[in-house]
Amino acid sequence: MADIQVANSDDDLSGNTLLTEEEAYTITGLHTYNRSTNPPFAVVSGAAKVDNLDADKLDGVEGAEFLKRDGTVALTANWDAGGYEIRSNTFESDVATGTAPLVVASTTKVANLNADKLDDQEGSYYLAAANATGTLSVAQGGTGATSLTDNAILMGNGTSAVTPGSGLYGYDSTAALRIEGADPYLSLKETTNTKEWKIQVVDDSSESLIQIPTPTGGTTTDWIRRTWYNGATDYRASTPDNIRLFNADGTSERLRLGTSGVSFDAGSNYLDDYEEGTYTPYLYGATTGNTGDSTYRITGTTGNYCKIGRLVFVHFRFDDFTVPTNATGHLSITVPFTCNLADVGGAPMMNLMNISTNCTYSIVYCNSDHFRVYSIGDDVAWSLNNITDTSGGGRYLWASFTYYTNS
Repeated sequence: MADIQVANSDDDLSGNTLLTEEEAYTITGLHTYNRSTNPPFAVVSGAAKVDNLDADKLDGVEGAEFLKRDGTVALTANWDAGGYEIRSNTFESDVATGTAPLVVASTTKVANLNADKLDDQEGSYYLAAANATGTLSVAQGGTGATSLTDNAILMGNGTSAVTPGSGLYGYDSTAALRIEGADPYLSLKETTNTKEWKIQVVDDSSESLIQIPTPTGGTTTDWIRRTWYNGATDYRASTPDNIRLFNADGTSERLRLGTSGVSFDAGSNYLDDYEEGTYTPYLYGATTGNTGDSTYRITGTTGNYCKIGRLVFVHFRFDDFTVPTNATGHLSITVPFTCNLADVGGAPMMNLMNISTNCTYSIVYCNSDHFRVYSIGDDVAWSLNNITDTSGGGRYLWASFTYYTNS
């Protein structure tokens, strides 16, 4: 196409078509339109975009008024998105401390919102019971126990109803309260006189025990100890006579336990031994002695005893025996405990046993580790029975005696 020349003219050319061109062409140079407030030109084209057209405004708005996706243009006024959502991977506020970064009008819970603080407090603040006020709700307090008051603490899974007032409450099938550590203990201390009780578990590699010191200002020199040792259980006290039982009003001592034994009269007398058992009695002649040969001694059928302090009750039987052929000397019978000299027992029951001439019955006389059998009668001197006074078989000797030991 040829060049088009347009001459300057002040004539009104409105309503006239200045140029009609069916083919595309290029206009070079600077073109100025002075249309005051009217559009400088009109475009009748369809929706085709004009490439590289750099306009100063868009719909009458300066370009600087539009937000850019690179974030270099900031908002200059509040922005209300209405009922629409604004989404992003991350939202960040750089407002300084003192101004709330977010204002929420709704009280509906925001699911999955993980906040660093709650009411200006770190999460650890709410784990401390000292920071709690009012009534604490206990989700697993058991039937009828849904809250705690008066500084009480409830622990465990709660499978039974409780009515806590104050203190420590636990209900658990395994461990309601557990304190672990090296030689752990539970202390109960009265602050006015500094009296302290401790329940302590000690493991010294040889035994495990619970130690409860007596309230002596916090010292551990006085204690009552329950000990488990090799499967056995025993109770011990650190000082003598410090375990005492009184009547209900505390005016009369009923029982005392100490190193001297058991006392029922406030320590004036002690019972230091009680024992029941069996033993093997032997009948022999004092001259030949209590040897192991059956031709010198007879083994008893039964032997029983009960020792209460120094007092011994003894019972023995020799059934259907034959007198030893080699035994000689005074008729003697062994006892389970050494007896005092000059103790006299009762009369034995005998069958086919001879006694001394002019005597009518026999008694036993305690002599160290055995009894000696004496024959006595009316207005006659006593005499020792000899084992040789009786011979043959089918003999019986039964007896029950009481005597005192030396200790």
